[in-house]
Amino acid sequence: MLGPILGIAFNKMTKHLLLAEIQMGEIHSAWFNFAANEDESRDKLKINYENLKMMAWKTDKEKEAKFLTFIANKAITKHNLPEDTDYRT
Repeated sequence: MLGPILGIAFNKMTKHLLLAEIQMGEIHSAWFNFAANEDESRDKLKINYENLKMMAWKTDKEKEAKFLTFIANKAITKHNLPEDTDYRT
């Protein structure tokens, strides 16, 4: 089993798919399941992390969306580990 990985390792994926970038944090584990056809898609994603801080980008991907960055960092809990009392799945 691997140990935690720095969240910035996911930025090549998150910046293009989510228009967001991980500024800091450690990813302890990630699980995902995606299914799609021509009409619809379904997905599930579970990530265990610590000290997460995000930055959102405007659609031109060259400028930070400061308001969205603020909202994202308030909406996402800083820690999401199974031993936390407010653990989200």
